Amino acid sequence: WGRKVEPKYSCLILDDVITEINSKPIKPIVARMSKNHRHLRVVIVVISQNYMLLEKNTRDCVSHLIQYNTTNLRERERINEEWVGWANNREFDEFWSYIFDKPYEFLIANRRTDEYHKTFNPITIEDIHSQVKKNPEKKLKGSKSKKKKSIEEKDDEQISKNQ
Repeated sequence: WGRKVEPKYSCLILDDVITEINSKPIKPIVARMSKNHRHLRVVIVVISQNYMLLEKNTRDCVSHLIQYNTTNLRERERINEEWVGWANNREFDEFWSYIFDKPYEFLIANRRTDEYHKTFNPITIEDIHSQVKKNPEKKLKGSKSKKKKSIEEKDDEQISKNQ
């Protein structure tokens, strides 16, 4: 009474357990925890080899992303759609190339503040554009020589075929 009690927090680290997380008996527990983690005073860290294997509902509850380079184009499209959002395909390729211009670099994205870090260094969109202007002849790492269709373009084509 009148005595302030410091809240206690817990940290749950789920390392390479995507198959188990997606199993039928565990899935509702993880979904509930990911949606209510603040009320439960728990920080949940999920470590996975593949971003796409984590359920979409759970990915939507994630506040921070630490992403190493991937050659999986579908995974990169999802990261653009779910984390970057402002970039068209060309701009996202420039963004990706800027982040991963050297080995062992990684992207840190904060969904709450829309901030990005190249490894631990904060970056802005202007940083990326100025780097691209300095090296316009540099081929974008991981970019496609043929234009890769976005998921939306594929869906539009499928709808047109069905009409």
